[in-house]
Amino acid sequence: MKIKEALARSKKYYSAHPLNSWVLGITCAIFFAALFGFDLAVPGLNYVVIPILGIPFFFASILTHFQLKMNNEVRTRNFFRLFAVYFTKPFRSSFRVLTSFLKSLVLEAIFTIVLFIIVYLFFSNNYGDTFNDNFAGFFETVGNTSLTTAAYNDAINGYLSASNNMLYVFFNLIFVPSSFLSCLAFIYFISLESFSIFVRLNAPQNPPIFIRVALKEAIKKHGKSFYGTYLGLNWPLFFLFTIGFVGGLTISLQFIGDATLASSIGMMAGLGLTSLFAPFYFNNMEAIYSFLDKDVRTMSKNLTKQMILDIQAERNLVENEAELLSKTLDELKDAEEDNLSDFDDKSVDETQGKDKEKDPFDES
Repeated sequence: MKIKEALARSKKYYSAHPLNSWVLGITCAIFFAALFGFDLAVPGLNYVVIPILGIPFFFASILTHFQLKMNNEVRTRNFFRLFAVYFTKPFRSSFRVLTSFLKSLVLEAIFTIVLFIIVYLFFSNNYGDTFNDNFAGFFETVGNTSLTTAAYNDAINGYLSASNNMLYVFFNLIFVPSSFLSCLAFIYFISLESFSIFVRLNAPQNPPIFIRVALKEAIKKHGKSFYGTYLGLNWPLFFLFTIGFVGGLTISLQFIGDATLASSIGMMAGLGLTSLFAPFYFNNMEAIYSFLDKDVRTMSKNLTKQMILDIQAERNLVENEAELLSKTLDELKDAEEDNLSDFDDKSVDETQGKDKEKDPFDES
């Protein structure tokens, strides 16, 4: 897999429908920017909204682009039908959203711990007792269950705002970059998983487990060349997100001053700016998959053959077990008949012996 060849194919796909590709890209930019705006109203709502609305929208966008390649007309009604298709059984696990989310959370936790250690050492060495006292008092207050809600909130806000908002800055330097990295990782994982949609479209008869295994093996076969081509074509996706996030965060801090709210605006700006790359991104993904398609089909065929062999072997095993059980059952029946025959003969002998002992006319 070579970057130049993939880029040439991507340009060819793009040139077939540039206007529609841009319309789709701008639509994605508006939608995702508006979607992340939910976090401005209710912080944390994106953890619910993005899986329910954002991921299906991204799925519908991929299928819409696939239809453009087929020279089919795309209408709003058809787009929302594709939106609903995501929730059907064949496509529900396309992005493995839960797995991607958990992996991004693990990365966020690791980065948070590392960043916490670095920032803590920096603040402790530069601000000494002032920082250490505020830090200790803050966590003592967090663990104090005897305070009323009002007293608790006042104490927490007091420690955060003390010494020119020292602790407030301290926590923002840890959690804002961690959230950014987690979101960037989630985009990356979802993007890689989206290749499975191309497999499902080109080979809809394959079971989901076959699709995942075949795709994984095909990517593994190409190895570094696959990831080099993917990042070589799609690096603007992550670059634009970074620029949008940093720009939105910086501008928001100048006017708002609330880092939590500014972080949400930064995410919104990052996703909006990233979506403008969609016209090229969809063509890039299609071009990259064209190099995987042959290997995916081969892997799927091998998996199908192996499944048939396993079924045949299991069937032969079942037949052999059935024959063995039948033979065992016949042997048990024969043994039972022999035992009954011996029992009947013995019973007759015993009965005759008893009758002989009890015969009153026997003079012997």
